[in-house]
Amino acid sequence: MLFENLAKASKSKKIRKVQLPEVIKSLKSKRKHRYFVSTLTKVEVFRHLYSNFGIKREKCKELWTYFTEFLKVGTLKEHSFDFDDIIKLVTAMPLKRTTIINIMHLMIAKKNRLILLTGDKGLIKLRDWYYKNIIDYKEFKNL
Repeated sequence: MLFENLAKASKSKKIRKVQLPEVIKSLKSKRKHRYFVSTLTKVEVFRHLYSNFGIKREKCKELWTYFTEFLKVGTLKEHSFDFDDIIKLVTAMPLKRTTIINIMHLMIAKKNRLILLTGDKGLIKLRDWYYKNIIDYKEFKNL
């Protein structure tokens, strides 16, 4: 939702007046934590902005920079994936296709010993036996 709002605002040159989703407001207000995003997230955002809004790469870079500076997030740049581990996860329970990318986010978080904030209910189910540091938005608000 944030990037949709940024995309629309960037066309009218009103980025500073963007309506923030509740989760972004929570991230911004809870500065006792450090936040990170992966380059996988960056790729997803660029794909979304281009595919859904026709925003070119240079403008995507500008919006990404605005986002990371606004929230003061660090970027995890190096990723490797254990595909046997991914197979273990996708054959443990039925999962939606979109959960596969989120599993990659989970693996990045696990490798870096970070908490994964997600809205994916399939991933939440994995915390009982795969990685305990997965929280949803409601849990995050209560931290």
